[in-house]
Amino acid sequence: MAEATMRERHLRPIKERTRLSELEAWDDLFGYCIQCGKIGQIEKSMLSKRYGADVILEDISRRLVCRACGTRRGNEFGTSNRPRD
Repeated sequence: MAEATMRERHLRPIKERTRLSELEAWDDLFGYCIQCGKIGQIEKSMLSKRYGADVILEDISRRLVCRACGTRRGNEFGTSNRPRD
């Protein structure tokens, strides 16, 4: 169900075992709440400073907290391509 909603918002789920450093420069990173559907953009540079560029996103997804409803369980990362000129 969460994946269908992510597709409607043009987000792609992160592949298993993807490292932050493997994302392309034009990929925007988002957190997705499976409880309320809130999507929030996450700065890749902030994650890199805090956890390092080689962090596996799946390993830190359990730390995502929804700012709308406060849920901590089952939140996921997704990406969307930034428009290119």
